[in-house]
Amino acid sequence: RTEFGIPAGPCVVYTGNFEAYQGVDVLISAWKEVAAPGTLVLVGGEPRHRRVLEQQAEALGLRDRIVFTGALPLERMPACMTLADVLVSPRTKGTNTALKLYGYMQAGKAIVATDLETHTQVLDSSSAFLVAPTGGGLAAGLQEALSCPAEAAERGQRAAHRVEAEFGFRRFMQQIQDMYLEIEGEFRA
Repeated sequence: RTEFGIPAGPCVVYTGNFEAYQGVDVLISAWKEVAAPGTLVLVGGEPRHRRVLEQQAEALGLRDRIVFTGALPLERMPACMTLADVLVSPRTKGTNTALKLYGYMQAGKAIVATDLETHTQVLDSSSAFLVAPTGGGLAAGLQEALSCPAEAAERGQRAAHRVEAEFGFRRFMQQIQDMYLEIEGEFRA
């Protein structure tokens, strides 16, 4: 908070690049509609993308409610996750699961994500606030997550349990063991 001048209060954090498909511009527009207090922290982005989004935030009168950190090293991401009350993935298109979702889930924080295949491959409505990939959808999801902290915390914990159970190291080791047993069975047959 001190390094980037983030005021006290709730934080919504986005991490990643600022390419158009990520929907960061839609997120900024949605942030104007969120009545709950808090700061939107945008981690990442190349300077050329950041400048455009900073201008958008300025035009919407949001510069005091949005912090642009710039790109940070991977080892600083846990601190960003810890800062967050809500993690957000506003992607507007795509089908591949973003690797950052696993980090979001491990953090055990509330997640607001667009209801697209890119997210629903690993998240559902019990583990995240899934919303329409629009400004209105994101605003409603962020408002709900910030206004219902107990529900947000429960969904964040469900996401953490799910990522461990389905994608964690133990699950990985079990899958490797199962594969070896299957191969061994084929050789014996």
